[in-house]
Amino acid sequence: MKLLESLESLSGTNIPTILIIGGIGFLLLSIADKVYGELRVSRTNRKYALTLGLFLLISGLGIEVFGPEPRDDGPNNGNGASAPEWRKWKFHAGANPSFNCLIYRGYAKERSDPWTDVICMNKALADADQFMGDNYKAFRNSRSPDQIPAVKREQRDWIKARNRTCPAAWSDLDTYALVEVIADCLREQTQKRTKFFVDSMQPQ
Repeated sequence: MKLLESLESLSGTNIPTILIIGGIGFLLLSIADKVYGELRVSRTNRKYALTLGLFLLISGLGIEVFGPEPRDDGPNNGNGASAPEWRKWKFHAGANPSFNCLIYRGYAKERSDPWTDVICMNKALADADQFMGDNYKAFRNSRSPDQIPAVKREQRDWIKARNRTCPAAWSDLDTYALVEVIADCLREQTQKRTKFFVDSMQPQ
């Protein structure tokens, strides 16, 4: 029973910690003549324990210091969906859409969704989103104050319709080909929406 409990506790321990603990254990064994006062440790075995202990300790410390950052698979929005934290490294360095991609890099996960991640992962789509955003602001500013609430509501409704037209799930973002398909669909819808804003501001 104690053995099972020990194994369960180890299952939640990361590898570097296990290596370090193991290394310290073998180092202690290398300087012991006896274990529990009964089991005698020979000089040869102590040398082996010293070598193995140093190897495990150095390996554990090396992984801990120079190894990759751990992944965080915490929730990203209120509906319980999950987007792994590692996905932030897939964001395109040159992506500069109409919103700040930084807020979707773990700082405000509850505001993230698959569509915003795709926009941040595809530069061409991000550029199209930025262009649409500029035209949306110009269109909104060209309306009278009493029309602005309706303009904002229509834009929110368009985003919902766009997402229905270009369905996306967190699991889709694990496959590059699917990301490209979603990005192409979003870019097409974004360009159509931009054209609407541009045409609406043309003099009659």
